[in-house]
Amino acid sequence: MSEDKVEDTIDVTVPAVTVHQEIPVVIGGEKQGVKCCGCCCDYRRAVIIVGIVGICINIYFIVDTIMEWNDEVGNYLMSGGVIGIFFLAFQIVAAIKYNLCMLWTAFFFQLIKFAFDIFEILHKQELRIDLLDSDDDKYDKDEVFVYTSSQLAIEIIVNIIVYALFIYPIVGMILEVKSGIMSAATYPREAHSCCCLRKV
Repeated sequence: MSEDKVEDTIDVTVPAVTVHQEIPVVIGGEKQGVKCCGCCCDYRRAVIIVGIVGICINIYFIVDTIMEWNDEVGNYLMSGGVIGIFFLAFQIVAAIKYNLCMLWTAFFFQLIKFAFDIFEILHKQELRIDLLDSDDDKYDKDEVFVYTSSQLAIEIIVNIIVYALFIYPIVGMILEVKSGIMSAATYPREAHSCCCLRKV
């Protein structure tokens, strides 16, 4: 008599494990965005450059204010320069990160700073006129410079032009980031400079 051996088979199903790994995709091809001023550089690079230039201007402004107004008025005016340096550094970070919210914040700050600077020009003019009319001997009146109407108008026009040059690349970058033309993936395609390396 033979014994039949029965083998029990157990089917075990092991679920497949899928590992998702984000691999950045670099998009190449021809540049689709606009060059700042038509020929200079891409908007991201322009925003960073004007941010650095703006920081240098604000440092000069702070030093000039300390030398001219060594009192409470000077402290008030100097605070605008310090705040300006902070937000210009913020603007540079916004461009580096392609962050729309930060770029909008930088845009509105530039508008506010423009209004503050125009107010400052007019306020300084009034202070200088008051100093000339007062009996205060704290300042040497021979060194107090009061603008003529044409000089005052020229300084205001120059400020308008400077702020237009500062705001223009921010608006350009906002539009390109919002439309998807410029991003971390597309920047190798969009990078452009008329005077230095193409890539940042």
